[in-house]
Amino acid sequence: MIRSFDNDAALYGKARGIGSAGYAIAMLATGQLIKRAGYIMIPVLTIALAIPVILITIAAKEKPIEKSSDPAEKVDFRRLLKVRAYLIMLVVLFTSGVAISPINSLKIVLLQSVGGDVGILGLDNFLGVLVQAVFIFISGSPARIPARTRLFLLSLLHLATLLLNGFAQNPAWIIAGSLLCNAAYGFLLPTTRQIVNDSVPRPLVTTANSLSDAVF
Repeated sequence: MIRSFDNDAALYGKARGIGSAGYAIAMLATGQLIKRAGYIMIPVLTIALAIPVILITIAAKEKPIEKSSDPAEKVDFRRLLKVRAYLIMLVVLFTSGVAISPINSLKIVLLQSVGGDVGILGLDNFLGVLVQAVFIFISGSPARIPARTRLFLLSLLHLATLLLNGFAQNPAWIIAGSLLCNAAYGFLLPTTRQIVNDSVPRPLVTTANSLSDAVF
């Protein structure tokens, strides 16, 4: 996707932000439908939404990869381990993912423990992803902040998310944590792509992006 925008992080952020906004609306509607019609709506909506996604994916045209006249360079995964900026980023992503993933996986349990329900979960997802969309959309502006500083700020936002969920007294605390967590992701995605594009050898860019997504 970022190649389609000529590696322009700002344009990538705007396009990716629009997608997150659509996801936010879908989560709000899905939460209300499940609350009123029951969990049978999950497979029904999954199938109904998967069909247009598959059709659009098939119809979309990918920007062709520029072919080089030079002999193909062998991809050596070990070269990634020598890129210090990339390794630091992986450590931040891994530790953040370990901290945040249980909250995202058990969000409904956390909400129910403070009086929430599946409808509140839909609202939580809607507001959280909407914030994520806004921050991804404006990702070109914070690009002036050094990537190392952005990674540190992201870690602080994730810490605040953990504290809000750990000491939650009502659903509002958990929703506030989701807002901070999604704001962090809104900065995180473009930041990781920028670090990879700026520091990783070109033949390893796809591998580096895939690995960074996996560890988070």
